[in-house]
Amino acid sequence: RAFGTMIAIGWHASMEAGKTLVSYATSKTLAAKERSSVKYLHYLEGLLPKLHEVVLLYREGLCTLFPAAYTRMGNEASIRDIAEWSDIAFDGTNVKNPFANALVVTHNDFCNFLHRDRDEIEVAYGMWWAANFDAELNTWLFDPSVDHKDIEGGQFLWGEYGVMVDFERSSGLVDIFWRGKKDRHSTMRSTSPRATARFGTSVQITAAGAAAFRRFWETDESKRRSVLTTMADRQKS
Repeated sequence: RAFGTMIAIGWHASMEAGKTLVSYATSKTLAAKERSSVKYLHYLEGLLPKLHEVVLLYREGLCTLFPAAYTRMGNEASIRDIAEWSDIAFDGTNVKNPFANALVVTHNDFCNFLHRDRDEIEVAYGMWWAANFDAELNTWLFDPSVDHKDIEGGQFLWGEYGVMVDFERSSGLVDIFWRGKKDRHSTMRSTSPRATARFGTSVQITAAGAAAFRRFWETDESKRRSVLTTMADRQKS
């Protein structure tokens, strides 16, 4: 069965009344506990401007691992005017850096069933790493003393081909390209020691996100801002 935690950041289709394109909302649990706290707001203010550095890691990683796939993702996003997931300055007027519209992050011994992703194109790329939880800082940190070998299981599997990435035999940062829309794949269940986790991530152009951008650009220019919810809007609400 599906297990663990999955979160995302970027742009997606809206289920909010009167909205067409929205940024992913903050976790409801986190929002209920911390949204009104000064510490939480300062944390977001410090984190969001650094997202452009994070997206560069994914751009460089995919370009190095599979240049043709990187070019395909960039071209498709450019043709469709799809803003990249890290573009917190996008206000509906123009797209500065077209790329994947979503970054998905999993942890807490995440696993799922064999499935195909609901993506617009076949290109998906991700990174996996191990981390320790620092109780004093209340956050996850890289720790050279912790690696994939310390976490049992959690293989990334291509079911139709009988091929998998065995993270326990890997070390450091592991990056993977896969055809999420075409090939059945899954993450197997893992068992992590206390305060230790394997983080998995992926960037892709989702089908729902691409459709939302298409509807957004088809909206009359004078009405676009009213059907858009940005990360800045989320912080104000």
